Amino acid sequence: MHSTNCLNCNKPFTERELFCSSCGQRTTTHRFSLKSIFAHDFVHAIFHIDKGFFKTLKNLYTQPGIVVKEFLDGKRVKYFNYFTMILILITVGHLLNIYSPIKLTQLIDTSKYNNTAKFPLKIDTVALIGKKNALDSQAINLLNYKIDSVKRKREIKIKIEAKVSKEQERIFTSFERFTKENPKLFYLILLPIYTLITLMWFKRSKLNISEHLILNIYKTSGDIIIGIVMTLGFFIYPKVSFWIVIYPFSTLILIAYSTWFYYSFFKHYYKDKGIVFLKSLAAIITVQVVITLAAGIYMIVKMFQIGFNSYVQP
Repeated sequence: MHSTNCLNCNKPFTERELFCSSCGQRTTTHRFSLKSIFAHDFVHAIFHIDKGFFKTLKNLYTQPGIVVKEFLDGKRVKYFNYFTMILILITVGHLLNIYSPIKLTQLIDTSKYNNTAKFPLKIDTVALIGKKNALDSQAINLLNYKIDSVKRKREIKIKIEAKVSKEQERIFTSFERFTKENPKLFYLILLPIYTLITLMWFKRSKLNISEHLILNIYKTSGDIIIGIVMTLGFFIYPKVSFWIVIYPFSTLILIAYSTWFYYSFFKHYYKDKGIVFLKSLAAIITVQVVITLAAGIYMIVKMFQIGFNSYVQP
């Protein structure tokens, strides 16, 4: 319906005006229907999704550098708000993970830690006691002692590897539970790491820390979309053996996307495009190193907490 006065504040307006200049309400309203409620109002109110959302998502994969550059330069109307976007994507990813037929821990192949027990023990007797034509009782006793020693060492190794495998699986389970129960916190923890590292590698861009933060929020949104697409694949083809093979490539895809994202943005601030590419790749590698070191330190701490004795006890 159309009126000559704003239905909210009663201020007069012309037919050409789309919004009231006083309160901002649209000059045209519609009568409520099931279609308007579920097709527009529900989606808009709950997710606040409009054309800008999907356009921004598309541009994060077609021209991410331009998206962030124009947003930071002040052209913000046509792009979706960075914080609202990442919160929506985190929520969607969280809901998908809850009902996903495949969990992250199922894609971690820990069988490599138990391979030792699958092969028969081979002992080189010549290496143990030397080459002899005949063995006296003393040599036989020595050989048996050394064989028993080798067997004990192998058993200890198998027990240690089994404990490591079990502990690694437990840690990954704990990690998955944390990311599933606290998705917003997890991404908020990663954002400062990305921000500080890009600030370190791209000082010459003269961007402040807040601008680096916005850059990395948009990049993280792109990362989340890749994860969402993979999770949707779990629903389409829920075969664990297939995704165990595919899973390592998802990391490579994220590294490639992140490198390209930084390159397409920071090339506007540097003359040498080769340097920009190397810095972009170095930034991603630095992040991976930091995360790996953190995970390694966590693993070592957990191992010390359990104690070495628990690994050698039957």
